[in-house]
Amino acid sequence: MVVTVDGFNGGMFRYETVYLSLVYFNSSHLSEDSFSHELHHMGADYWWEKDARIQRFQDKDDKQKYYFVQIFTYLTGEGMANAFCSPGAITEAEEGGEDHDKMVRHYQEEMDSIFDKLEELLDNILEYSEERVPELYRGLTLDEENRGIPPGHFLSGRMVQMMDHSSAVSREEIIDLIKDPFELLHLYNRAARELEYRRFPEDLVEDVDDFLEEEIEE
Repeated sequence: MVVTVDGFNGGMFRYETVYLSLVYFNSSHLSEDSFSHELHHMGADYWWEKDARIQRFQDKDDKQKYYFVQIFTYLTGEGMANAFCSPGAITEAEEGGEDHDKMVRHYQEEMDSIFDKLEELLDNILEYSEERVPELYRGLTLDEENRGIPPGHFLSGRMVQMMDHSSAVSREEIIDLIKDPFELLHLYNRAARELEYRRFPEDLVEDVDDFLEEEIEE
């Protein structure tokens, strides 16, 4: 058994302590699948470094645009990583893993609440609340309650899984989100409409599109 401490995984924040995650590998059974989640993030970063819309707002000089870009790359990157590379992270284990299963059940029961917080974050980014946006972003993207993964990882992974199960959205369209993460709400709503899941309000999607056109793609 090999145990590694990853000091750079911001999603595994432990409140008032350190950034920490423990990854257990059986060293005799290592394969590329063992690293697919992080390799996915490396691939996503490769494309996002080439996207002028994303790179222009990485320095936090304009916090509104910074958080707008951050939430879409976060949802896309973590959603695809957890749906395709680490589906076990957002699914109950077949045996054992009581703490993990407790986390999954908790997030499943809180899905509407997590969705509410994402909508609230998007609304506050568009109207820009300097007080609320950082707080809402941290609450969604960091595991401040020590449950195992952040709520945003779980929600975005389930969103991508739902899209992948829908005949209204192709796997190719999901993968292409890496090149255009700002299409996420449109693809999700298309799939949710077909499968009768909760959708993002149309006025919110329109406001996101307007902000993207007027402020990000200028």
